[in-house]
Amino acid sequence: MFNLKPILPPYLDLELTNGCPADCPMCPRQILPKIGLMSDETFDRVLENIKNSGMIKFISLCGIGEALLHPKVFEYIGKIKKLPQAPILALVTGGEKLTPPVFEKLKSLRVDIIELSLQAVNEELYKKLMPGLNFEKVMENIEYAHQNTPDWLRFSLNIIVHQQNKDHLPELLNFAKQKKLKVSLRKIHSRGGNIPYPEMLLEKKKIINHGCQIFEKINFIAWTGKVHLCCQDAGREFVIGDLNQETFLAIARKKAEILARSGLNFKLCQQCDDEFRYQLL
Repeated sequence: MFNLKPILPPYLDLELTNGCPADCPMCPRQILPKIGLMSDETFDRVLENIKNSGMIKFISLCGIGEALLHPKVFEYIGKIKKLPQAPILALVTGGEKLTPPVFEKLKSLRVDIIELSLQAVNEELYKKLMPGLNFEKVMENIEYAHQNTPDWLRFSLNIIVHQQNKDHLPELLNFAKQKKLKVSLRKIHSRGGNIPYPEMLLEKKKIINHGCQIFEKINFIAWTGKVHLCCQDAGREFVIGDLNQETFLAIARKKAEILARSGLNFKLCQQCDDEFRYQLL
């Protein structure tokens, strides 16, 4: 056990906040224990660890929340991009906050990837699937991004297919094709058994509970600074470490010990049917 090779993932899912204006039926927001914002102290600790590790290749500002709600999101992005050998930086958004001024600011900060989550382009269906967001404003923001994306920036639509929008998928894809927008297309999964409405699943997938590329390749850092199994731990039950008190290396050793001792013998993992578990990046 003492000679285990630490598992230091090259990718980070960094949750600046778990607050979100949307209340999508496939999102397990109902079990979140607390809504909050990452503090300057916690972010600086994360930044210090990124710099010291020299291993981080990719950072996604995501989690169960809208990163653009954080009042210091631009300041934090600027600090990440100023790192020596700065990692590729992606941002996931619901789109309502991605207004033209915000889009231009993200461009000026050299954000590499912007993924906009979109489940429908029919207004009535959109309001059912992404309630809380302004459909017209999101469409206006997509149009602006479409007209003003430089070659070096990857702007794409993040589409999750499920029972409630599968028949609408051709219209969604045609919308993207007409505007020559890139698409990231995935089938819905059970969010580690946490999905509020299981009837949204397209199929019952066979769960193979051995290993996990998400666990091995990504550290999910919540707004609290705690590292959880992954972003599907909406209830924040499984804590591997705390970056307010520990380093990436210490947490990497814990990950190695977990796999060597008992494997991913957690309820969340036993219910996980995320395809990225077996084929990530």
